[in-house]
Amino acid sequence: MWLLFCFCVVPAAFKTHHPGSITPGQKVPFNRGLVLACIPVYLISTGHVLFLTATPLYFTASLGLAPAAAGFELTVKCFVEVIAIYASAGVIQRMGERKGLMVAASCAVLFFALVYHAQTLLHVLALGALDGLYYGLFAAIGMTFVQNFARHRPGMATSYYISTLFVGGLTGNLLMGTIANWYSFHATVAVSGFIVAIGGLVLLVIGDAPAEDATPQQA
Repeated sequence: MWLLFCFCVVPAAFKTHHPGSITPGQKVPFNRGLVLACIPVYLISTGHVLFLTATPLYFTASLGLAPAAAGFELTVKCFVEVIAIYASAGVIQRMGERKGLMVAASCAVLFFALVYHAQTLLHVLALGALDGLYYGLFAAIGMTFVQNFARHRPGMATSYYISTLFVGGLTGNLLMGTIANWYSFHATVAVSGFIVAIGGLVLLVIGDAPAEDATPQQA
């Protein structure tokens, strides 16, 4: 019913970017760069949600930690995440959004590799700081990175970004149940790191967004 409501109520010019959809006779080029920019966001988001949903059972069933371990790790993660979000402005100024996301992906891969071999609560809590660092940078820089590919249409770019996060979350949840059922919770951690690593490699390929003074590529 929600989907039907959208089709009936939302203006066509708002819900699509296909050529000629804005005004009659106007040809709007497809923004290929915007779509490509969403790919690493999708991959990093998928890896993050895959591990996040597996965390409570991974810590208890696989590592043999107390049930409170997941809550303690999440507390450390959220605390460091806030600091990382505020520090992301300096990261962007020094190296730009794309390289900043590459740093976040690298920290994520390192985190997954280390938490795969974690054994004690102290290990988990220490790694929670790295978990918060990578996701704080990703959350703060990711939206700006995507918006840079559609500078003159930030609303549409933001909708692409948010939708990508939701689809990544859906994929991560589905993968967690499948992988944990057929293999193990340790396997979910390994796959999380693998998916995020692919996201980092994609960032190497797609390149930076066009300069702000360049002719805007609408979508």
